[in-house]
Order: sequence, then structure tokens, then C-alpha cells
Amino acid sequence: MPLSAAVPASPVESIGSVGLWSVSLAALVVLLVADFAVTHRPHEVSMREAIGWSVFYLTLPVVFGLWLWRAFDAGRALEFMTGFLVEKSLSVDNLFVFMLLLAAFA
Repeated sequence: MPLSAAVPASPVESIGSVGLWSVSLAALVVLLVADFAVTHRPHEVSMREAIGWSVFYLTLPVVFGLWLWRAFDAGRALEFMTGFLVEKSLSVDNLFVFMLLLAAFA
């Protein structure tokens, strides 16, 4: 007897809806257009500008997590923030790996 026949599958709950996906895609397009419109000219990025952009792009997921908490529940918000923090820490880890590789072959 296969394992799938022994245990009935439970339905997966999702908060994803057509409206939420539409708003997410529209927000992505608006952010990309705004980013390209503001940073289209080549220039040397100052530390102040880099910090400003970093704070802006780190604030967005925090605000989204707070919205998830209010609109759905703390569990959904915690799942999102956990995933965000794991992905952010892995991306920072990749920067150190690239730095070591480039330093080794430079």
C-alpha cells in the first residue's frame, strides 16, 4: 500500500488571492519604475544615499509584515518575517563568500 493512500492529504490554507497578487505585482512595478526614474543617471553613490535606499527597502517588508499581522494574524506575519530574515541573512552570507572568492583570485 503506498504511503499516499494511508494518510489523507490535508488541504493547504493560503492567504493568496487574485486581489492580493494583483496589488503585489502593481506595487512591484511601481517600485521598479520609481527606482529606475530616480537612479537612471550614472553618479557616484554617497554613503548617505546608500543608507537611505537601504532603510527604504528594509522598511517595506517590515510594513508589509505589520499589515499581515493586522489583516490576517500574528502567525502569518511571523512566517513572513521569519522567511524574510532567513533570506536577508543568506544574502549577506553570499556577499562574504563573493568577497573571499574575489580576494583569492585577484
